[in-house]
Amino acid sequence: MMADKNNVPGFEDSSPFDPVRAATGGQNKKNSSVEESKNSSPKDKKKAGFYLSADLLERFDRAFYALKLEGVGVGNKSTLVEKALLFALDDLEKKEKSKVRRMLAGESE
Repeated sequence: MMADKNNVPGFEDSSPFDPVRAATGGQNKKNSSVEESKNSSPKDKKKAGFYLSADLLERFDRAFYALKLEGVGVGNKSTLVEKALLFALDDLEKKEKSKVRRMLAGESE
């Protein structure tokens, strides 16, 4: 027997405590795309495809939500990645004084 396409199950969590909503000020779940559309037009953005270690991604998520809890106007995760990447690229332009270049060369800080 085929499933009824019009009978869509409810996926909303009825839990009274949602840590993500608490961290983001209780805003709606479509917050990221709303903020992203305010920050720039889709024409200005391109999706990046690369891999990150699980530990680094977890650390990034913790830092992002910590900033949200502190009330820092970080916007969304894309904004934080853009700022961090700009910071790293500016550092790379310092040539031999670059901290990122030393890390890539395997030198300790």
